Amino acid sequence: MTTTQRKTSPTTAVKSAPNYPDTPEGRRARRAAALAKAAGIWKDRTDIPKDGLEYQRMMREEWR
Repeated sequence: MTTTQRKTSPTTAVKSAPNYPDTPEGRRARRAAALAKAAGIWKDRTDIPKDGLEYQRMMREEWR
């Protein structure tokens, strides 16, 4: 995708994000917010094992 194909400017997401101070606490809060958004995004998938170790083994088996 080129920049002319984007529907929104790259700064749109930054402007709508909460403003965290540039302190250790602010950076920690920004990381925690990002992790909270990502938590559980694979929970309803049925095509992969629920067990993380089993998933790793399945992926590594494809490399052999």
